[in-house]
Amino acid sequence: MFFLCEAYSAKLISMFIKSLNEPHLKTIQEFVASGIILELVDRKEVQLYEELQHNVIISARNIYLANVREGRHAILLDCGNAHHLVHDIMNSDVEEFAARYYILPEFVGWRMNGFSVSKYSPIGLRLGRFVGLTAQAGLWNYWNELYLKKMDTPLFRSGSYRETLHMVTFAQNTAIESLVHITTGVRKIETPAAGHELCIYTNTTADPYWTSIVQYYLERFSSYPRVFLNAIQPEIQRHRCSLYVLIVPNIEGLELYKLLTRVSSGTNWNQAAHFIVTINERSPPLGKLLNVFRAFPPLGIRNACVLRHGKRKLETIVSDYRDHVFDTDVSIRHRALLTQDRNRHLDGHPVIVKSRFAFSYLIINNRGVDGVYNWFFYEFAAYTNGRVQYTKQQNATRYEVALKIYVNETRIKPLSIGSFSGDCMVLPEISKKGLFYFLLIPFSRATWILCGTLTALALVLSWKLPQHFPNSLLLTVLFGDQESDPQHYTTTERRLLIIGNVLLFFFTEAYWATLHSLFIDSLNEPHLRTVEQFLQTTIPLDVIHADVFSNYQQHLRSDHLLTVSDPEQHIQNIQNGRCAFLLSCNNARLLLHKLMHANRHVYRTRYYILEQQISKHLDGFSVYKYSPTADQLLHFTGIVQQSGLINYWRSIYVSQLDGFVKRTFVLQETLGWDDLVSLQYLLLIGYSSALLVFVFELLAVKLYRWINVKKAYRANLH
Repeated sequence: MFFLCEAYSAKLISMFIKSLNEPHLKTIQEFVASGIILELVDRKEVQLYEELQHNVIISARNIYLANVREGRHAILLDCGNAHHLVHDIMNSDVEEFAARYYILPEFVGWRMNGFSVSKYSPIGLRLGRFVGLTAQAGLWNYWNELYLKKMDTPLFRSGSYRETLHMVTFAQNTAIESLVHITTGVRKIETPAAGHELCIYTNTTADPYWTSIVQYYLERFSSYPRVFLNAIQPEIQRHRCSLYVLIVPNIEGLELYKLLTRVSSGTNWNQAAHFIVTINERSPPLGKLLNVFRAFPPLGIRNACVLRHGKRKLETIVSDYRDHVFDTDVSIRHRALLTQDRNRHLDGHPVIVKSRFAFSYLIINNRGVDGVYNWFFYEFAAYTNGRVQYTKQQNATRYEVALKIYVNETRIKPLSIGSFSGDCMVLPEISKKGLFYFLLIPFSRATWILCGTLTALALVLSWKLPQHFPNSLLLTVLFGDQESDPQHYTTTERRLLIIGNVLLFFFTEAYWATLHSLFIDSLNEPHLRTVEQFLQTTIPLDVIHADVFSNYQQHLRSDHLLTVSDPEQHIQNIQNGRCAFLLSCNNARLLLHKLMHANRHVYRTRYYILEQQISKHLDGFSVYKYSPTADQLLHFTGIVQQSGLINYWRSIYVSQLDGFVKRTFVLQETLGWDDLVSLQYLLLIGYSSALLVFVFELLAVKLYRWINVKKAYRANLH
């Protein structure tokens, strides 16, 4: 009874003494409104704090020290020095300091603890390494805690409000228990060697309730690697975070979204991690709370909870992201969501895929969507209990997966499936310049010059040396003997005729062999094989967007004929064979054999694919930075690749196309009138030439007889 009475009396007397004073201020706003003067020696100390400018007076050092002893004004000190001065000196020496001081719970400003080294110091590099080793060993925290413990006794003796100490301690213990439960229950939190990190953002200057909680939490998990997001630099490479603890008591939904967006700019951003947000109860509580949870889905966050501190209790709240929230202390079945990885079970969450026709990966037709990616994402949706939804939106925030690897897009992460593809150029078949030009192709220019020289030589010999060559050498070589009696040919004529017949035989056989091979090929120009050959032609390259050409500058010259057309004009140019165009190689093969060659009445010109690819790239897809399924997609893609399902699914569609192409070639083995029309023209020219020669021969015979009759008539007259 004695001890209880003494304790009660001491407590009552201390409370009575304190009640004679004004209540302690807690925030800077209360201090500004109170009218208490802040006395300084130099105004530079508050230049960065606009809210303190109206309560400031500048005094000389001796006056400043005298006022501090009398307790007339407030002073501004470093927090560590303030604790030492107030609890160890000022409140302990009542004779020198007439008034008791206390520290405002809200900080005026934040700054990093540390020291600076001259750039010319010879020990700068070694000092930096030693600081890193000391920090990794935890010695900084250990040394700091030694001095903090020395101040614990005078600190608690100095007195603070204790009216509701038992309830505050209970609420703080509840908060600490929730933090410890989540931190130890998450699977991804491991030892420092695993490279996982605790990412902590603290803003406790406006509410002292969370200060001791943060301090205890950091001491409790001192072995875990940690990063303070308040001073994070986005360009520094760090390990990805496994748990985010955001101590933001007075934050609202929009402010939280902006804060998370700023945090996501760091290299250690991980939307699949667990997020703990601490707030204070606001009015109306439900609307503010829903706004806090609405900040998570746009950033791909599903593993999130909110610790809300009320007047006399602390609530641990989770949400189903359908505008429903649950207190885990009341709804026990939702308590598992605190540590459960909700990205492994999407609960019907849609996986939004930006549709893009890419044979054989995604095939879009009137019957729906098919292809390798369609099978892949439906299997992934079944694996994660989600659903697949295709969209045509161009904005990256409207979809999660794009079926193409984007290299220069910072908001999208590439994910390869292990194969290569490329872009090809599709060219129209160009007809020859004319039939006469086609008939001259079998011989080169030098061969035709030789034939012309031999013909001219035969004519000159028959004209200038009629006594040696009474018969026409050219006509005899081409059409056979001109005399029925071989004795009418001279020895020289017979020798030249033998040589001419031999040359005519070889020339004729070579000409017809080359001409027949050209007929077998076609009457079109030979197919181009390389990009360099294409650049030497005048075939225009037609595109829909001019910026497409910039992707192929290393392969195509900018001075080559480039036409930019709208989509409708682009299709008309292709149908009439006026241009070449670029397309993915797989899509080009499908378009060529299944659409263009099968609809000759629409596509009037046949096309072929240039053998040399314009570019090569990895096959795969890109995942939006804020997609909650990014990590699950990476894991599932590895499983599918190792099983060989990607190659198996692709071989099904490729074999179907190969079978269609083979059947098309079999049907084209029987030649029709369209295939033989050029030969018919040549045959008609041959028959017409024979008819003209026959008519000329009849006229020559009649003319010869008329001349002989006329000569006989004149002879009879004489």
